[in-house]
Amino acid sequence: MPGCGLHEKRLAAAGKTARDWERVESSFYSDTAKYGKAANIKRWVKAGFRTADPAACNTWAAPSSRVS
Repeated sequence: MPGCGLHEKRLAAAGKTARDWERVESSFYSDTAKYGKAANIKRWVKAGFRTADPAACNTWAAPSSRVS
């Protein structure tokens, strides 16, 4: 998501940089039994950063295909 103007503004407002986001994103390289598929984890993290709203990350209301 670095390069997206709105994303960068949100990072700056939170006192974070694109490099901070890259560190978070890079931690989701593999699937885990405890946390699920890396692609799904990355999708939820991006939703939270994109919207800056915890409700966007409501895994309880999501289809199982998006949280496994």
